[in-house]
Amino acid sequence: MAVTYYTVSNHAYFLGTVALLNSLRVTGNDGPFVVLDAGLRPEERAALEAHANVVSVPEDRGHPVLLKPYPYVVDASGVIVVIDSDIIVTSSLAAITSLAQEGKICVCPAWGEAARTRWFPEWEHTLQLRAPLRREDWVHDGFVVFDTAHWPDLLERWWEVCGLVPSSDIFRSAAPFNAGDADALNALLMSEIPREGLAILPPGEEVFAGDVRIDDIDTLACSVDGRPTRFIHVPDRPKPWEHWGWLRHGAAVYLRLMRRLLFGNDATLRLDADRVSVWLRPGLGGKLALPALGGVTHAFVSLAHRVPDPVRERLRRLRREVA
Repeated sequence: MAVTYYTVSNHAYFLGTVALLNSLRVTGNDGPFVVLDAGLRPEERAALEAHANVVSVPEDRGHPVLLKPYPYVVDASGVIVVIDSDIIVTSSLAAITSLAQEGKICVCPAWGEAARTRWFPEWEHTLQLRAPLRREDWVHDGFVVFDTAHWPDLLERWWEVCGLVPSSDIFRSAAPFNAGDADALNALLMSEIPREGLAILPPGEEVFAGDVRIDDIDTLACSVDGRPTRFIHVPDRPKPWEHWGWLRHGAAVYLRLMRRLLFGNDATLRLDADRVSVWLRPGLGGKLALPALGGVTHAFVSLAHRVPDPVRERLRRLRREVA
C-alpha cells in the first residue's frame, strides 16, 4: 500500500517538521514525505530536500493555514496523510492507513464541547457548498487520512473551499471561519460527504501534550492514564521549541521527545546542536536546563488554572498574538 505524508512548513515550524519526519521513520511509518515550503530559509529547505520532496507555494492563498489541501495541486494519489508539522508520531499508523484503504476518511475528534458543536450557517453560502449543511460533530484536521481512489474529488473541493474562506476571519475569536482550513473541511464533511464515509478515531489517539507519559524514549511510546497514544500535537503558538514556548503545559514532555528525535543516532535528519535553544541540546546542559524550565512551567500553569475562564482565554489569545 503506497502511503504519502504531506505537511506545510516555514522557518518557525522547521524544527517541528524535522521532528515529525524523524518520528515517522522511528515508528516504522515509511513512504514519501512531502513538504510545502511556505517560508523556509534556504539552508532549511536544503536540509529537508535530502530526505523529502520539498515543493513551493503554488499560489497566494491569503493566509498560510489555507494551504493545507495543497496535495491537490501536486497531483497526490493513493493513501495520503495530511499532517501538521507540530505533531510527533509515537506509534505505527498502519491501522489507520488500512482504514483509509477500505474507503474511510480518518480524522480525530475535537476536544471539548465548544469545539465539537462548532457550526455556522454562513458556511453553506460563503463556501458555495453543493449540498445542504447538516449539524454534525466538528473534528480536527491536523491529521487527515484517506485514499484518493475512494475520494477522488475531496482534495480538489477542500482546496476550492479554502480559497473562499475570508482571511480576515482566521484566528478572530467567535468568527465563523476563525479555524480556516479546519472549518472548510468540516463544512464539506457536514454537507457533500456522507457521514458514513467518516472514521472518527477514538479519543486518546491524538493528545495535546498535557499529562502525557513517556513510556519508552527510544521507541517514542507514550500514554495518557495508561492508554497508548498515537501522536502528540501542540497546536497554537508559541510552539515548545520557540522563545517562551517552554512555558506551555506539557512542553517538557514534547521537548524531551523532540531532543531525542533531532539528535538521536537513528535520526533520519540530524541537526547541529547550535541550531536549537539550550534546553533542546543534547548533553548535560540541555538535560539540566529542561527540568528546571519544567518546574517554572508547572508554577505558571498552576497559577493560570486559578484565574477565571474568561481571563485565561484572554491570556491564551495574548500568548498567540505575541508569538
